[in-house]
Amino acid sequence: MSSLDCPVCETSGTPLLEGVTDYHVAQDKAFDVQYCSHCFNGFSLPKMSERDLKPFYTEQYEAYQPRTGFLGWIQRTKYRMDIKLISEVAPPKSNLYEIGAGRGEFLREAKEKGFKVAGLEPSPIGRQFAKEHFQIELQDMSASQLNLAEPVDVVVARHVVEHVNEPHELLKHILDRCLRPEGTLFLKIPNFASWERKLFGKYWAGWDLPRHRFHFSPQGIEHLLLSIGYKDIQVRDEIVPSAIVWSIGHVARHCNQPLLKTLFKLVNALPKPALVLAAQMLAVIMAPFKAGRMIVIARKA
Repeated sequence: MSSLDCPVCETSGTPLLEGVTDYHVAQDKAFDVQYCSHCFNGFSLPKMSERDLKPFYTEQYEAYQPRTGFLGWIQRTKYRMDIKLISEVAPPKSNLYEIGAGRGEFLREAKEKGFKVAGLEPSPIGRQFAKEHFQIELQDMSASQLNLAEPVDVVVARHVVEHVNEPHELLKHILDRCLRPEGTLFLKIPNFASWERKLFGKYWAGWDLPRHRFHFSPQGIEHLLLSIGYKDIQVRDEIVPSAIVWSIGHVARHCNQPLLKTLFKLVNALPKPALVLAAQMLAVIMAPFKAGRMIVIARKA
């Protein structure tokens, strides 16, 4: 793997990961990740346009699958926790806009808590679901096409920024054009400096190649936001047991070491509630070593 320049700062990258498979869609293809020592973040190779990436976002992609039963309850609990955090920094009845709103489930929860909601979603399946089930009309566009008629109080991007080829440009556009003065940016992103990435290696669910174009560390996302002009930046760990379960599944299905694969197959065969509980307990024990997900809150001056 040869060294290429970081898309954000043009510093030469150093090889971090080679030959990682797409475990969701195209398992016959492999992708690489390089690390930028100036930005403290990673970036994916080869470079791919939105058009190149479109075939990797099929209806079967896990992010488009509705959560039901126990996992559905966990997801809804997470939404409510996120909204509680946003409510601590945003005024009552704030205008909240979500980039990449999926099926509109988060916006439904925010709407029930009094927020005035809107959002965008490139997937027609997601837009249709939001309209039919929650009466929420989502804009048909991608994050790179974001264009608000007027600024809002809160912009939410949950697991969106890592999918964008130019995250610095998107974040600057949000700051300059989408947020009112003292407005709040709320992000959720994987943490590639986490114990989960170090334990699971190339099978870590947070890589999600090639869809994830950038891989952020806590230091890296704070550095990027400060350089753009955000203030009052908070970076918090988030424990997501279902993400650990996905990583376990990747090892169980794709590991080329027979003994390790057999061990993870046994773990992965546990009933789903027991597996999620075990993942939660492991995450709590490993909490001092940084969780696999981050919540980032920042303000506009």
